[in-house]
Amino acid sequence: MAIFPLIFASSIFVPVSTMPGWLEGFASLSPVTLSADAARALAIGGDVAAPLLYSCLWAKAILAVFVPLSVWRFRRMD
Repeated sequence: MAIFPLIFASSIFVPVSTMPGWLEGFASLSPVTLSADAARALAIGGDVAAPLLYSCLWAKAILAVFVPLSVWRFRRMD
């Protein structure tokens, strides 16, 4: 449920340039948009390096936050 807003606020269904201004800034930096752009570039050709690099950085940042939180929470369970 939590990921549905991220999917609809990304470039999966429509180009970012056609979105309203307030949503365009969020959508251009979204990890879902960057992953979709990397997959699209791999499929039809284009610049793969930048979207792939940024989506990998997003994945590492998410892991850097949530792995320690998960370990902390697991240790508190008894």
